[in-house]
Amino acid sequence: MSKIIIYNSKTGFTEKYAKWLGEDLGIPTISFKEVKNQDLRHYDTVIYGASILAGMIRGLGEIKKMNLKNLVVFAVGFTVESKEYENTLIKNNNLDSKLFYLRGGVDFDKLGFFSKFIFKKASKQTVSVDMTSKNYLAPIEDYIKTL
Repeated sequence: MSKIIIYNSKTGFTEKYAKWLGEDLGIPTISFKEVKNQDLRHYDTVIYGASILAGMIRGLGEIKKMNLKNLVVFAVGFTVESKEYENTLIKNNNLDSKLFYLRGGVDFDKLGFFSKFIFKKASKQTVSVDMTSKNYLAPIEDYIKTL
């Protein structure tokens, strides 16, 4: 079965997870920016990873419009993982695909002024932090291996 990983990363945390996943599973990994010129319908499974902005998974709407055979989504955010938060993401994004949530972080050097302002106000976080861990990938890797 042919698979591909597509990532949409603003500050690098989603890209890091996508590349780890690709290396671990031997699946090609490309940036969301490269997708516009590609026909993904010949892949049996597309794994899409992106950061979250205001409860929305960045770029997911465009991916869903491609009518892919099997879509697996991983969303990367700063919020502590919980079933309630995952359910909120599923509802907000009208998602009927399998969803995995991974802790990311914040890199204030890569955020624009407005994003920094909103993030600091909403989270009270004032310094950059990286909470990524390969350990978070175990459930998604196990799931993908079954496809």
